[in-house]
Amino acid sequence: MDTIGLVWGLAVTAADVADCKGARLAVTFAKCASARLVHIWADSAYQGFVEFAWRLLDLVVAIVTRRKGARGFEVQPRRWVVERTFGWLTRWRRLNRNYEHTLASSRAVVQVALIGIMARRLAKTHK
Repeated sequence: MDTIGLVWGLAVTAADVADCKGARLAVTFAKCASARLVHIWADSAYQGFVEFAWRLLDLVVAIVTRRKGARGFEVQPRRWVVERTFGWLTRWRRLNRNYEHTLASSRAVVQVALIGIMARRLAKTHK
């Protein structure tokens, strides 16, 4: 997703797939959709993704880490963008629980929610 929360690539996987492998799918979809994608921020869970992104997709991945000496919860730079978008998605009642039987239908429901979010944002700007 970009800095305003619009999703460029979406991968829906089974629960047993590691986030790093899911990121490979999502970013590959995003890179195929737009060659303008050149830089990605990720948290420390995606360390294994850095090499893949650099060598195969020609992307720079910046790992956002906790500040040294930080205690307790602290907002991480750039991480809030992802959390905000997840918050928008959880407002869609159908996404609060996984009612879908296939990955394709799960992906379709997320896409419908994202389309709704973008349409509402566009409607606000064109009033």
